[in-house]
Amino acid sequence: MRSLWRNNFPSSISTPFRFRRIIEHMRSHTWPPENSHFADVCLEGPKQLAQYDAEIDRLQRKIDSLKEKRQHLGTYVDACRSLFSAIRRLPNELLEKIFRMCSPLSARKMSDTDSPMQEADRLAKRYLLEMTKAS
Repeated sequence: MRSLWRNNFPSSISTPFRFRRIIEHMRSHTWPPENSHFADVCLEGPKQLAQYDAEIDRLQRKIDSLKEKRQHLGTYVDACRSLFSAIRRLPNELLEKIFRMCSPLSARKMSDTDSPMQEADRLAKRYLLEMTKAS
């Protein structure tokens, strides 16, 4: 049986001439000879298709592995970059003051002297509503 493919590319599929021959045979209602190229394709084609499928699966697994490695490297690069961020040069005491100034009042804990009503007012931020009223 002769080889159907050179360089792993199906030559039987890539030429318009082969397709024309198939159409001619179909229109003539004649059977091609048993030892024809078409019979070879029918026998060997599914095997070659399975080889392509196996190669596609192998390459897809390789792509998935490379994507995962790339993601891990990206995470590592981001972590390394964060070591050199400007905010890391600020003293912790200054950062603590900044965060306290920016934190919402609801983050502070209720003291023993606060009444439940005061706590409800604070959580509802009624003081903000009072400031927005027109006088």
